[in-house]
Amino acid sequence: MGALKIKKAIWIMAGVLVLMPFFPVYGAQKTAQDYLTRGKELLKAKKLDQAIAAFTKAVKADPRSAQAYNNRGVAYCQKGELKKAVADFNRAIKLDPKYGKAYNNRGVTLWYQGKRELAEKDLKKAESFGIKINRKALESLSTPP
Repeated sequence: MGALKIKKAIWIMAGVLVLMPFFPVYGAQKTAQDYLTRGKELLKAKKLDQAIAAFTKAVKADPRSAQAYNNRGVAYCQKGELKKAVADFNRAIKLDPKYGKAYNNRGVTLWYQGKRELAEKDLKKAESFGIKINRKALESLSTPP
């Protein structure tokens, strides 16, 4: 009778081990915030492709995260992919129309593209949300980083 219980226990354990990869372990899944934090670290380290990948994972984890789109836009801008940057800033603003940082970042990116009038509109909007604009620094910008 004891051997039967042992065999049954072995089969149950084998089944659990076989099925484990198909079920996430509690706490093992990363959240959008985890990816945002990692992406910011990578952005500071100028590892732009890795930062973009981390922010993309944040977007996938939380498609409503204006911050994830904004941060990925910053990475695209620093990489010189200005159209992608503007698209991400647009998405961030659509998700959160009061997100001043996204207006500021889109304004700077538009400035790089030579679209000064559109940039000024965005920068004024950013200021209306409490974002401080360094006009002297902005005037010195002519090419993306």
